[in-house]
Amino acid sequence: MEATTVSKDWKLVRDLIPDIIRKSGRDPEIRQLGGDELIAALGAKLVEEAQEAADVVGSRDDLVEELADVREVMAALMAVRGITDQEVADAAAAKARDRGSFGSGVWLASPTTYLDKQQFLEWAYHDLRANTLRGVLAEYIVAKALGTLNTKRVEWDKYDLRVDGIGVEVKSAAYVQSWGTQPSTISFDISPTIGWDASTNTYAASAERSAAVYVFCLLTGTNREHVDPLDVAQWKFYVLSTSELDRQVPEQKTIRLGPLKALGAHPCTYDELKAAIDAAAAVNRGS
Repeated sequence: MEATTVSKDWKLVRDLIPDIIRKSGRDPEIRQLGGDELIAALGAKLVEEAQEAADVVGSRDDLVEELADVREVMAALMAVRGITDQEVADAAAAKARDRGSFGSGVWLASPTTYLDKQQFLEWAYHDLRANTLRGVLAEYIVAKALGTLNTKRVEWDKYDLRVDGIGVEVKSAAYVQSWGTQPSTISFDISPTIGWDASTNTYAASAERSAAVYVFCLLTGTNREHVDPLDVAQWKFYVLSTSELDRQVPEQKTIRLGPLKALGAHPCTYDELKAAIDAAAAVNRGS
């Protein structure tokens, strides 16, 4: 797996931004896009800037700033695609002539049988502190650290994640829950199970810990008002090879934080996750 995919979020920026960053004493990591890659990045940037403009329509000054960004992205995209201002103006005039404009405020009811997926997700999964959803978020965080987001999550597979042939089991816990007011006791499920292999549609012959590596994810905050599960800096991770779990606690179903540390689980940050998982996988292979 390429190291450049780990723990980095790339985005398209104005071309003077790297110089501004250097003047602040930092050394930015950049690369130059071109061709289809640049076109795709400009398309995504246009959506981003349009959304930012939509978010500030109530403020005239802010709207001017955001529309300037929209115009800049449009100009860059038109240049890359070889589209002239006159072509766009002619297309706009033709649409206005044939279908009218938006300024008069005509608001049309548009019946549909197709529901909005994003609206559903926001309605159903808004509380990331809920146990089940926090567990899925922990899997996403580990997958992002490993650079494997292109492989989508499979519900009930015997591994939470697969990376370079390694099965990874992800467990999560938190002091602050969506319910209750007192900090929770930290405990992780480590039960051997009869796993289902999604790739072969078969079940294991007996209960076992199928993955090679366990990643225990702890959302560390204790102040309900400041806990943010999307801030990876608020998480701490403990990585342990399955061979060590099987050697030291072969039949145990749950484990608390103290005993987990005593087993030798490696504590690490988000940026250190991939290296820790690779190391634990090597231990498991050598067992």
